[in-house]
Amino acid sequence: YKKNFASAMGGMGEYERGVSGMKKNLFALIRPGDSLVDLGAGLGPNIAYLPESLTYTAVEPNEYMHSAISEKAAAHFKDPSVILNDLRMVPTASADVVVSTLVLCSVKDQREVLAE
Repeated sequence: YKKNFASAMGGMGEYERGVSGMKKNLFALIRPGDSLVDLGAGLGPNIAYLPESLTYTAVEPNEYMHSAISEKAAAHFKDPSVILNDLRMVPTASADVVVSTLVLCSVKDQREVLAE
């Protein structure tokens, strides 16, 4: 299932084009030098909208998406990025910004995720 889901996420190009203006505007608020957690990073579509000088941590439980995240992050960011499988692996209060796109509709307990 996870491998097929990762493959299907590659077909999100039309959606990403449709929301690119909104992402540019919202992510423009993120400052260079911030530390950011990308919760449910998927294949890394948010990376292109982020400042290059940023401490980037991707949280993505689907290991079949990790290579795409790694490639995009390595090409975009000046500093190395981190990919974690579970949000609980992120130290408490360690990020300036948390972004999450197309994730909360698919988690079992939204309150738990938001509280974390």
